[in-house]
Amino acid sequence: MDGMLSPKGFQEADASGRWRVLGDGACAFFKTGSMREAAEFAAAVADLPGAGPHRPDLDLRSEG
Repeated sequence: MDGMLSPKGFQEADASGRWRVLGDGACAFFKTGSMREAAEFAAAVADLPGAGPHRPDLDLRSEG
């Protein structure tokens, strides 16, 4: 698996917090106060280093 965690290993990781493993991989919902805040959050995620070829899929909604 080239360094990837199993779903069980991911869930047992200290930093998993709000994240859950679903059919498509690790998923989380982050509530925001507005669509602008959601867009700013998405921009911050896009700027994170180290994702390599595994860039996250982001789903923006008015509530988060």
